[in-house]
Amino acid sequence: KDILKDYPVKISCYELNIKDEDGDFPLFDPFNLIIRAAHACEENNNDFSILDYLFDEYGLSLKDPKYNFAFHDMKHIKEANDKYILMKEVEDDPCIYQNALIYDYILNADNPNSQIIKYLVNRGAKFEVHDEDTNWTPMHFWARRNNYQLLELAIKGGANVDMQTFSKLRKCNNETLLFEAVSEPETYRVTQLLIELGANVNFATPTT
Repeated sequence: KDILKDYPVKISCYELNIKDEDGDFPLFDPFNLIIRAAHACEENNNDFSILDYLFDEYGLSLKDPKYNFAFHDMKHIKEANDKYILMKEVEDDPCIYQNALIYDYILNADNPNSQIIKYLVNRGAKFEVHDEDTNWTPMHFWARRNNYQLLELAIKGGANVDMQTFSKLRKCNNETLLFEAVSEPETYRVTQLLIELGANVNFATPTT
């Protein structure tokens, strides 16, 4: 608080006043401030005061969905709206969709917990971040890889247990997490978890 009080949020976080060979950037990247605050919250027994300060007093916001990413990743966003974020295929960084705020926290926190995840989701963090090449979210990847611990964290933190693969018209074969889970014989644990958490076992695609 003592540091940020001398740096108004609009000028310091949303105006591109620093130029270098990689592009134009703000003095403070909102993404980095929020991620660091989430880790601090975790380290201090879910003390949300610093996150509350950043959002309620300082003025950070995830209302514009592009701020789910750091500035250096924003150039790879193909579409961003209230419903989803679609990331371009990036040859040298095929997992760039995992850099989204909520996934970055889950994958890099020492002890990620659903309360902090839920807080970030309520503030605008999105799970609906899709890779243009596969149409998956990271959660579909986790389902296919039997990563039930991460899936449980995400779903208990507010992610849709019936998260679908991306289709702009929603008329194609939009497969849920359960579809990915049952496609591999070794993912029984994920399949069981998804059903326990309320996955729709009767969900059908046009070709089911």
